This record gives sequence, C-alpha cells and structure tokens, in this order.
Amino acid sequence: MSDLKIVTIINGERHPLTSCMKIKGEYYLVADSTIENTDSFVCFNVEEKHYRLSAGSIIYDHRLKKYVLRTQVDVERGVIAFDKDYNPIFGAFSKTRQYENIIINYKRRRFECINIDILQPLLDKEIYQERLSSGVFYKRTDLPITEFNKIRACDEDYKRGLAYNSGGALESATNIFKKRYKPTVFNDALSKYENIAKDYTFGLEFETVKGDIPARICNTLGLIPLRDGSIDGIEFVTIPHSGKKGMQAILDSLKELSKRTTYDKNCALHIHVGNLPRTVEFFCALTKVLCVLQPAIYKQFPFYTKGGYRLKNKDYTAPLPAEEILAEMPNKINKDNMAEAFEPIFQFLSMGHTFKEFDNDLSNVTEHPSDPRGNSKWYVKSRYRWVNMIPLLFGNKETVEFRIHTPTYDPDKVINFLILCLAIVDYAKKNETNINSGKYRVKNYDNIQNIVYTYISQFSGYGSLENHMNNYWKVRKNYQQSSLLNGDFYANEDDFYLTKKLFQDFKSTSKDILTKDLKNVLYGDDWNNFTTVPSSDRGFRININENIRNNVTSYLRSTQEAPRVDGDTLWFRPQEDPISLELSPISLEEPTTIQQNDFV
Repeated sequence: MSDLKIVTIINGERHPLTSCMKIKGEYYLVADSTIENTDSFVCFNVEEKHYRLSAGSIIYDHRLKKYVLRTQVDVERGVIAFDKDYNPIFGAFSKTRQYENIIINYKRRRFECINIDILQPLLDKEIYQERLSSGVFYKRTDLPITEFNKIRACDEDYKRGLAYNSGGALESATNIFKKRYKPTVFNDALSKYENIAKDYTFGLEFETVKGDIPARICNTLGLIPLRDGSIDGIEFVTIPHSGKKGMQAILDSLKELSKRTTYDKNCALHIHVGNLPRTVEFFCALTKVLCVLQPAIYKQFPFYTKGGYRLKNKDYTAPLPAEEILAEMPNKINKDNMAEAFEPIFQFLSMGHTFKEFDNDLSNVTEHPSDPRGNSKWYVKSRYRWVNMIPLLFGNKETVEFRIHTPTYDPDKVINFLILCLAIVDYAKKNETNINSGKYRVKNYDNIQNIVYTYISQFSGYGSLENHMNNYWKVRKNYQQSSLLNGDFYANEDDFYLTKKLFQDFKSTSKDILTKDLKNVLYGDDWNNFTTVPSSDRGFRININENIRNNVTSYLRSTQEAPRVDGDTLWFRPQEDPISLELSPISLEEPTTIQQNDFV
C-alpha cells in the first residue's frame, strides 16, 4: 500500500488529498456544507459540485442550514439572531411566502427576521413589541408607548388592491392553513363538544371599520382579507372549516381581530354553512323552516335588522317574503309537485326567472342571471336578506349564508350563533321528508330553543350545552325586547353579555374592560375585580385588582385619558361624555332586563 498523498492548499497548509479539491489550479480544503464557514481556503460540495466562497456562486442559507446556489434559491439579507445587547445579527436566508413575514424596525429601516422564534425571548422580556397598526416589531424604547396599540384606518391603496371575493385565494389559503395551523391547546368546551360541528363545513365573515391583520397571521389562521364597499375597513373571511380544529381556529382568529381591528354598527358577522344537499327537496324543506323561524330569529337581534331604518344605505338583512312564498307552495309536497313547490323559491332567488326556463333541473342552473361572472353581487338584491340561499343555488360555493348577527368578537356569541345556524340546516336536512309532506307542522319548529335542542340532543353527554344554549337565547331575546321597549332600535351588541361563558378562551384585556365610549363589557370572574362609581367632580372611580392595575393604567394612557392613581383606586375623566354604564352583569339563570344608568 502506497503512502497517503499530501497536498498544499491555497493558504500553505498541508492536508491529505482525499480531504481537498483542486479548483482553478489551487487546492482547497473541503468543508461541511451544513456549517457556515467564511475561511477563504475552504470549498463546499453543493449540488454535486465544489465551489469556493470567493467565486460568489454559493451562499449560506440560514433557513435551510446549508450552502445553496444563488441561481437556484432566492435568498435575502435579514436578521438571523440577536446579540447580548439585543442588537440584530444579520445573515442570508431563503425567502418564504408571507406567512412567515416577521419584520423588525432597526435604525429606521425594516428587516425581515428568519422566524418568530429568535424574536420571542425579546418579546417575553418586553424589549421588543409589535406595533399593531403595521405588524412591525420595534424596540420599546424606539416609540412612544401610546403608539404600539393604536388601531388605525387601513391604507386605501391597500384596500383597493384587495379582491371582492375569496375565490382566487381560497385554495392557497386552505393549503397554508393545513400546513401551518397547529393549535397548542383546545378550548375545554370544544374538547367536550367537538361533535357539534363535525358533519358540516362553516366559514365566517368579519366586517371591520379599522385595523389590519398581518399576512403571517392571516395565512396561519385561514383568514383572507377582502374589500367590501359597504364598510370602511376590511372584511376578513375564513376558509371553510370543520370540526374541533376549525372551531379553535375561529377562537384564535377572534383573539387577533379583537386585538388588531375594530368594528362599528355598520359592520356585521356572517356565517356560511356548507356540505349541504343541493336538491329541490332540501331547498323546499329549508325554506319552510326559515320562513317559520323568521319571527323568532328577529326577536334575537336589534330591531333595525328587520328593515335597516336608515342605519345603512340599503337593507342588508331584510326578511324573506315568507307569506308570499309559503302561500304559493303546496301544503303537502311530494315528487309529483316538487318542481311546482320550488318555483316561488327559485323566482325569488333568481330575481324573476322561472325554474321552467332551466327545464326544472338543478344541473342546468349555474351562474346567477343578474351576476353571471360572480363579481357584481350587489346587483343580486335577493341576497340581502337575513339568510341567503343564493350561494347554494348559484355558483360553486354551495353554502347557506346567515347574515343577521350584529358585529362581535365575543367567542361565546360567535360559537352560539354558529351552533344555531348548524341546527337550522341540520333540522331541515334530516327531516326534509316530514317537513315537505306536512307531517311536521309549525308548532314543532317555531322557536329557536326547540331547533337547537333537537340538534344538540343527537349527541350524548351534551346536557350542559343544551342548558347553556337554552338560557343564552332566552336572555338574548329578553335583552332585545327590553331595548325595543326603551326605544333603542340599535341595541349595542357589546352591552349584552353573560357571566357564564363556555367558549371564552382568553381573558379580558384592559381594552375590553374600558372602552372609549365607556361601555362596560366585562366577562366572567373579572367582574368581581371592578367596582365603578360615578362622580360628578372627579370622573369615574375604579377599585382595581392589583394584578391588572398596570394594564388598565396603560390602556387609559394609550387612549389619552388622564388617570390618577390613589392607592388601590384609579380615577379618570374621559375625553367624551359617557352615554351609559352597566353596573351589573346579566344573570344566566333567569332572563333579566338590563338596567341602564345615565351619567352626565
């Protein structure tokens, strides 16, 4: 056996030939391509070929943790770590889609971070904080404290660039969600009641007036920002969800919406329910149920939802023409008269066209005659009802949209409404033969509690949910009726709340507790930590639990209200005169009229 051959590399060192590679007439030491090395005398094996750093063909990718060819991988310079003084350390890493877009501001320039993990320790130490209006992270010392939590109107140029519907982004958003969304914990109620949403898909639409949610968060949660001409802000719609995971994604979305956006009375919450039969039989049964339930539904929401009453330029939640439709439908529907029964429904939804024009065959029904391209929904007046069946009949969404709920970020209200929507379609689906034949009369489904009970009782061990839902809709109805009797046609959603909440997944923040219009929206045990007493000379006195005093003080300062701390008591005088303030939560056990107290 011959002796091992030794060669001299470019820096004069001698190494075994087996550890070296000759490039351009010089020997270089072959280094590990998975470890960054800036020595000029080494080379790396990349894609079955050896390269020197000085040639500029390769670069170390800190995301992939290896050297890559510049021509094959799109890399950028950004923050890969922080030093002991919390200053960024820069390096190169491959670009990703926007769902990992973590931006920091450093010396008035913006840089992308390789991931949130390197920033998280600095967030935990409150060295860096996210500016909610932009989604960019700043050092706490680089901005006034009041700037971090301000919610601003969205950029008009950005808004104009958004699509009116989610069709083009739906597939991509769904794929990213499946890849990225991994909830670390499930709400206790969801873990117990996960079967309540397993048979259907559901998608939600949240209308806003101010604020935005960064793409990295939207994509992870399955949220798609859209343009809507009826509101000042952005409409955030979810991908089609299902089951416990989907419901948890909704709860997590509500956290971000409540933190980063606001709504006003011109906004709304819409829920789409999918995985429904697209048959004439189902349309007839569902329409009957919706028409009969309609009076009970309106009793759960502010009076203006029934007719607009100048709240908006047009009615967005008008009633179905129930009497007209039911009058034209046979009392007993069977195979022989099914097309006849469907005719008034079709004419209403199609805005005057007849089912006969399509040979009484749903397979011939595609685009809506008033919106054949699916991009001018405002021309389809029949969709602006409290419930919209057009997506199931026309287009490719195949959902029923429930539009009546006033805007809210309250998890309990959102999930309760979702369960109600699921209960309605489930009742129609599973009982369509008996409903159409007239076997099931009005009295069997003329109130919400019966519908919800019928739906939930299918699953075992759901007694507590049944009781909760029953009480919830009773109390909600009482609140709306009390508001109407007091001449309040708008009945602010934030003024209605319950002490017991099944789906409340996060504690109230100082912003939830004290809002600028001084509406108290406390939840659960937090109520016991606050006592609010009016004072004409000094403002409002709030006895504060020590653990949350700082948060409340911080919020008041951020809203430019001037708090004064006196021991465990905090005094503040708002910029605007208060309208009213709730002094006690609504009892869950018995419907209770909300008592409003006016302070001048």
